[in-house]
Amino acid sequence: LLCLPYFQILGVSKCGTTDLYHRLKANPDMVECSWKGPHFWDESNYPANRKSDKYDGSFPAYVHVFDKAAAKIEGRPSAVTG
Repeated sequence: LLCLPYFQILGVSKCGTTDLYHRLKANPDMVECSWKGPHFWDESNYPANRKSDKYDGSFPAYVHVFDKAAAKIEGRPSAVTG
């Protein structure tokens, strides 16, 4: 099962995004992804750096940020991730 987030929290530094994230995470139906801030929209390399061992900025790498959440959602269909 592959998973994309149901929502994204976008914002600049010190605008309350971390507080909002923690409040959403308190909901029992919220499943955390493995990385709170992948910065797909603002810091990804284009074209993607395929030689990197870490997150390379590609769409497939972005989808894999949600692998752990996808496994949990598969067992709990009412759950969401963001």
